[in-house]
Amino acid sequence: MRLQEDQEQDLGSLLVRLLNAQAEPTLVDQLAQYQEEDPTREGGVYEASITALNSLGPGKQLAFRVDLDECTGCKACVTACHNLNGLAPAETWRDVGSVVAMGQQTSDHQTVTTACHHCEEPACLKGCPVQAYEKDAHTGIVKHLDDQCIGCSYCIWKCPYDVPKFNDTMGIVRKCDMCTGRLSAGEAPACVQGCPNEAISIQVVSVGEARSVKPLLPGSHIGIPSSDYTRPTTQYVSKRAWPAVQPADRSKIAPSEAHDPLALMLVLTQMSLGGMFYGGLVVGSSSSLVIYHLLWSGLSGGLGLLGATLHLGRPMYAFRAFLGWRTSWLSREIILLGGYVPLIWMTLGLYLLGYGSGVGHILYAFTGLLGLLAGWSSAMIYVDTQRPVWALFHTLGRFAGTAFGLGAIVHGAGRIGLLNDLWGMFFIGLGVVILGIKLRGEMRLKRLFSTKSSPQDSVQEALARTAYLLQGPLAGQFRLRIMLGAGGLAFSLLAGIATVVWGTFVGLSLFGVAGGALLAGEFMERHLYFTSEASFRMPGC
Repeated sequence: MRLQEDQEQDLGSLLVRLLNAQAEPTLVDQLAQYQEEDPTREGGVYEASITALNSLGPGKQLAFRVDLDECTGCKACVTACHNLNGLAPAETWRDVGSVVAMGQQTSDHQTVTTACHHCEEPACLKGCPVQAYEKDAHTGIVKHLDDQCIGCSYCIWKCPYDVPKFNDTMGIVRKCDMCTGRLSAGEAPACVQGCPNEAISIQVVSVGEARSVKPLLPGSHIGIPSSDYTRPTTQYVSKRAWPAVQPADRSKIAPSEAHDPLALMLVLTQMSLGGMFYGGLVVGSSSSLVIYHLLWSGLSGGLGLLGATLHLGRPMYAFRAFLGWRTSWLSREIILLGGYVPLIWMTLGLYLLGYGSGVGHILYAFTGLLGLLAGWSSAMIYVDTQRPVWALFHTLGRFAGTAFGLGAIVHGAGRIGLLNDLWGMFFIGLGVVILGIKLRGEMRLKRLFSTKSSPQDSVQEALARTAYLLQGPLAGQFRLRIMLGAGGLAFSLLAGIATVVWGTFVGLSLFGVAGGALLAGEFMERHLYFTSEASFRMPGC
């Protein structure tokens, strides 16, 4: 009985202590009380941020200002942004990283907080196919229109700072809008309020100031995206003399996200384009071969478009993609492919109905031209992101190699199977040469990396990082790609020889094996095209 009374007394004492502790103000409560007591203290970033709207005028816009000397990397800004904007558990609109001095002369280290830079020329806005971004004419704030977004994620590739973030639950991209609602209500943005050292503030900057000659971060060298692409407005300031610096996570190289629905779409639509091209060589001389190519191109193009919808977070709104045709290569690709595939089936219908000799030829030529424009748009989608490994030479070579290599082999197999034509061997050999050159180029890119070399600029460094991935974390996938590609080419040659020696049935059976290996190899190549992309972001992103 006495033991029970002692336990009850101890429990009561514990509850009293817990209630007393709960009554004491937390650090967050103390900060809020401090701001409530004097929210307009002279010179404070809180007061400066909420009154910046009154200083706007023509040629001006709002921008973040970060005092690097005051940033300690505590991530209070990250927490405040996450909580006050109701973000998903893994979603962040503000990140914190660090930079370190290059070389061994000094051990300088500096934390860096970063969010949307509300650029003067936002790449996300120009690249969006559905116009889900707008730059406020009065404040200059770049806003994302959630209701308009289809979840294509192209803005993530277009932004060199890794600002937009994809929300898996909602199926859309979201980003920082400088807490526009809070500014309008006389409150500073969450990150400004949350920073205990007042390292972040909102200021008014002049639009049009040249930033191409000045890096975004003081002393930044390799590893920081160039500011001449989107002209970011964030200003990082410091009273210290900065040495040459680099991101502390510069050596952290990990594969990028795989976009397999896009990889499938690209391979299939490019094979369709190649089929249309080689089919055009026999228009007017062999209707059966033309029909064969139209059927191949229609099926592969249609399956490619179907696969592309799996990439969208909200595919039911894909019809909006025509809205951004003036500035977005993705919008242009969707429009062109959306017209190209149905026209293939219309052309096929004309040939099957016996009208191929007249209007069918004209429609075939127009459809082929539309397909070439669509293929060019597909390449420019990635070239326009300004990422070194997706530059025009690398991208166009890969895409054209897939189209004309696979197309030549499909054409050669069709000539042998339908016409028993020895010219089929020539086209098979042509396809093998094209795809062999393409395969050789991929292997050469892998060898660009050398641990003994020191890249002198961000372009060389980005290519070296890609090569490192191909011989490191992605080495197994790269070997599989080489084996599939080389095996498919070998079986293609064997199939051609077997057709002459053992007959059409044996040859076409081997062509089936070769085609499967080549398609799998091209799909793996396109998978690596996405996962091996390793351009730099802002520190910590």
